[in-house]
Amino acid sequence: MKIPTKLLVWCTFMVVEIILLKLGFWQYARYIEKNQQLILYQSAQNLPTLTSFANVTVENLTFYRKIAVSGQWLTDYSFYVAHKINHKRLGFWVYTPLKVGPHTILVQHGWVSVADHDVNQPAQVEITSLPHQWIGEIIPPPRSQTPTQLTKIG
Repeated sequence: MKIPTKLLVWCTFMVVEIILLKLGFWQYARYIEKNQQLILYQSAQNLPTLTSFANVTVENLTFYRKIAVSGQWLTDYSFYVAHKINHKRLGFWVYTPLKVGPHTILVQHGWVSVADHDVNQPAQVEITSLPHQWIGEIIPPPRSQTPTQLTKIG
C-alpha cells in the first residue's frame, strides 16, 4: 500500500507546525520569566543596602538587593559545585558559609578552573577564617535542569 504524496506532505507539515508552535510558547514563557527578573532587579536597585538581618525573613527577602555585612568565614564547610562551564571552560563554583552574628549566609566566591586538567579536581582556593567585610547582592538560586555534583574543599 502506497501512501499518497499529498498526505505525506500534509502530515510532515503538521508535525513541523506543532513543533514550531511548542517552541514559540516556550520562548514566550522564557521572555515572561526574564522580564519578571528584570523588573525585580530594577526595583531592588532602589532599596538601601542591607547591613543587618534583624528584620529579614524568607517572606520579605528581596533578590538582587545589595548587602554589606561583616562576619567570620566557616571554611570547614566550604564546597565546590562541580562541572560548571564558564567562558567555554570547565570548572567549579566555590561556596563558603559566612557567620554574621546569629545568622549564616552562603556566599558564592566565584568560579575556578579544573586543576592540571583533572576534571574531578578543582584548583585550590585559599579562604581565610579571619573576620571579613563582605559586599555583594542577594541572588536567587540558579535555574538548573541538570544534576549537580558537590565536592568538599579540604
